[in-house]
Amino acid sequence: TTPLNLATLPFAVSFHIFRNSKQDKILVDPPQELVQYCAAKVFMVVDGKNVLFMRTRGVIRDDQFLSTMSALAERRHQDILDAIRDDGGRSAL
Repeated sequence: TTPLNLATLPFAVSFHIFRNSKQDKILVDPPQELVQYCAAKVFMVVDGKNVLFMRTRGVIRDDQFLSTMSALAERRHQDILDAIRDDGGRSAL
């Protein structure tokens, strides 16, 4: 078989918005126990430079949240790539 060569490594991340009376908070990949208390969900697939896919559920009151989530997803993507490189490719993807 021939290995699949990708120009980029897509990475998925989920965000949930926890809403209380004072402010909304972004939770990144929260545990399932907290998800039921969240008012909105955002799922993104990023490749290190672009948001390849985004899906939202619920109302996001602050437009800046999407920019923040995109930046957090890109940072997490880079952290994952760095961890893979530091491992010397020994871990299977």
